Amino acid sequence: MTIEEFLTSGIPNPLARIGACDVVACGRERSNKQTLLCPAHRANYRSLVAKTPDGTLRLGEADFASRVAPILPRGAFSLIPLPERLRLEYLVAIQADERAGYLIDPILIRRLIPDILAAGLSFTDDGFLERAVTLAQAKMTARAAFIRRAVATLRHLRARFSGVDPTAGDVWDSYLIGLRTDQQVKGRASAHNADKFIARRRPLDFRPIRQAWLRELVKAWARENDPTTIEVTAAIKGFTVVSDVLSSRSGGDDPTTASARDIQRFVDRLHTLEREDGEQYSKGHVSNLLTSVRRILHYLHDSPHADELQRKFVITPEHRILGRAASKAEEPGRALPNRVVETLHRSIPSLPIGKAQTGSFVTAETLRLMHQTALRLLFDTGRRPNEICSLKAGCITAHPSGSDPNGVEYTLTYDNHKGKRYGRVLPIGVDTAEAVLAWEDHLTTLELPQRFTKWLFPSPSAGRADAKSHLTTSGLQRALDRLVQSVVQLESDIPDRENGGYVLFTGQIIPYSFRHSYTQRHADAGVAQDTLQDLMDHLSPNTTAGYYRVSAKRKREAVARLSAATVNNRGEPAPLASEAAYELGQIPVPWGGCSNPTNVKAGGKACPIRFRCVGCSFYRPDPSYIPAIEEHLVSLRMSLHMVELAGFAAPWVIQEQREEITAYDEMLAGMKQQIEAMSEDDQNALEDASVAMRKLRASRPLLPLSVRGGSAA
Repeated sequence: MTIEEFLTSGIPNPLARIGACDVVACGRERSNKQTLLCPAHRANYRSLVAKTPDGTLRLGEADFASRVAPILPRGAFSLIPLPERLRLEYLVAIQADERAGYLIDPILIRRLIPDILAAGLSFTDDGFLERAVTLAQAKMTARAAFIRRAVATLRHLRARFSGVDPTAGDVWDSYLIGLRTDQQVKGRASAHNADKFIARRRPLDFRPIRQAWLRELVKAWARENDPTTIEVTAAIKGFTVVSDVLSSRSGGDDPTTASARDIQRFVDRLHTLEREDGEQYSKGHVSNLLTSVRRILHYLHDSPHADELQRKFVITPEHRILGRAASKAEEPGRALPNRVVETLHRSIPSLPIGKAQTGSFVTAETLRLMHQTALRLLFDTGRRPNEICSLKAGCITAHPSGSDPNGVEYTLTYDNHKGKRYGRVLPIGVDTAEAVLAWEDHLTTLELPQRFTKWLFPSPSAGRADAKSHLTTSGLQRALDRLVQSVVQLESDIPDRENGGYVLFTGQIIPYSFRHSYTQRHADAGVAQDTLQDLMDHLSPNTTAGYYRVSAKRKREAVARLSAATVNNRGEPAPLASEAAYELGQIPVPWGGCSNPTNVKAGGKACPIRFRCVGCSFYRPDPSYIPAIEEHLVSLRMSLHMVELAGFAAPWVIQEQREEITAYDEMLAGMKQQIEAMSEDDQNALEDASVAMRKLRASRPLLPLSVRGGSAA
């Protein structure tokens, strides 16, 4: 009889099942009839439950089975060891974390169970948070962070269940009150950006808005409009500035006193708003704050919340941010000395060999040649470091020379990533272009994987799975560091009077410095402002002006042109007799110069009409002041509009402001008429001189901003 026949013959009698393990959700068979546990749990029971001195067990199998978790597969966890209340609270906290986009770590959740058991009977008990965090913090910071989130969530839910408004206080939790994150609004919520959700969950503190009535208005807007956390943060910051303005005068705690004058002071304050480190915020940032406050005030005026507010306490289209100081990245004077650039440029052929990436297709010698070519482009073209690194193969184009029938000119095609303008074209020198073409010839000899072949400077670690597509800016920085270290010494352009030669250069050298040096080099060569702006691919001439200093020669040329284009307060030509008269025969005033001999002699402290320059026959503006005068006119018109709306000013005050605006308009019209009569070349030269002079005034203020001693220039 075969085995198959034996099994089907009915002779064998199957044994009865002993029963399943009593541990909840275990599912394994018991070891034998004398135990309630499967072999694995029985082994744990014997090893973990200590015996008393007389040999009996402290805990019976039934009690053990009711408290212990099943043996779990990898990536699973069980809350069975927790008492029912703690178990339910822990489950709610885990679910809340999952909805908020946090990564659920089963191992962390499993290992937190002993700490939670030791801390108390409920997450909402007094002292539970401190005890649990102390236990968890000693093992892992992530555990303590989970405990804090869980306690905050459960206390919030208990308050809501008790009928407490979660937005009644002055500090809100953006997640617990249900505010949307920026990612949720844009529809990008997924497990791949869970870390962004963590960053967006934040406390929203309304307490910096010191006036209770203003704070409650902003909170009312936040409750009713379903804003994002970013929008609420901007609202708090904007209205904190409004609160500071109201607090700086008497009666600011009374909402009925909020007026158009407070709005104007708020806008003025935004122009000088600074970060904690003392640096000014960007124009875009303060414009966003202005827009946030404007929208909220309009909403509040249309709602029943702001019945006590004056209708004039609102931001109009005329309130705008006129301009901001240049950022640190665009401050003048960051160009390297000419001798430093020349020395480094001459040293490129002797660039030391760098260490090649292990397992790459690029050898050490090839890497050296790549870095030499990239550094030449960095020095000679003034492009940003990331624009150099991301150049594509075939970026050099040859054209017939316009001046030499047999010659060739070259252009470089690159992508302006910062401005999101791609396929930009820049003229470059023949030597630089030929160096790039020689590198491209060498590049064709390399057998690179397909994804690296389109780049002019492929990644030195090409071929590795984790390799970037092309050379990185940090790799370019390391090549520049090797070049700098290979030079014995670098000299500045400052002569050393005592020892002879030049003072040693000890400043920092980074790849971006050569963009400033490129601009300064062309500015010193007399390249026109509009041409220089095109070379730098800037949209604003003010941005270009931030990259260079005005040389003494260019200053003299600017003074010569502007002294001949000076007008009087009626806009009639009033050219100064000489360049010396432009600089020494007048004293600077806010929007021009003053030629009153008494005031000049007194250094600007003997003016009898104080800042009413347009009404003085000694007032001498020139075209370099046109932008400032136009901004001043905008401010004057805004002030007049506010005064007319307020209705508290005497008629003669309003009439005086109107006449001042008219006088500036007539003076500007006369100046512009004089400019229009010039040839196009003269107009361009005058504009270039105006830019140079404005830059000089920006880097060296010519007039104190405060009035002292009761007089002013």
